Amino acid sequence: HNLSSAAAKARRVLIEAMVEASASERLGIAGYPPEYSMYQAVLVSGGFHAGRGGQWSLRAPTNPEWKPVWKKVDEFIKSTASERRPLTDLADILRAPPIGLRDGPIPVIIAAALVIKGHEVALYEDGVFVPEITIEYLERYLRRPETFELQSYRLTAPQKSVLASLMKLTGSEGKVK
Repeated sequence: HNLSSAAAKARRVLIEAMVEASASERLGIAGYPPEYSMYQAVLVSGGFHAGRGGQWSLRAPTNPEWKPVWKKVDEFIKSTASERRPLTDLADILRAPPIGLRDGPIPVIIAAALVIKGHEVALYEDGVFVPEITIEYLERYLRRPETFELQSYRLTAPQKSVLASLMKLTGSEGKVK
């Protein structure tokens, strides 16, 4: 349940690579440092990080063993549509049966979710909106997870239609995703 200081540092370096180099092969990790082992064990074996045609990205896992974990992450995110929820709630869900993850990989999974779903979730620290997911925020999350909350702002089909109509009326450019 407790990481050694070397493992905690490797996890931090891995999370930084996830945020800053998700479009790079091996997340830009050179050689075989401890974070590479974590990368292989969770992100590669889980199918969270893969490349196609030279384009690398973090994505929902393709390994069937990790799909129940991702389903819980998706369910949690959907549950935040009407109000923010603490990220500690998500960690508790991932710790509980039937998932039963240990504390070590949970921040890696949460960081992956923030990177992958960044276009549809808002992160808050001490009630203040976090405009961009950076390693600085995630370092603080690792130290004080109880201060972070998440809220989904994914638009439904009717909401997208209304927004597209408003954009058309105002002459705004762009596409509603």
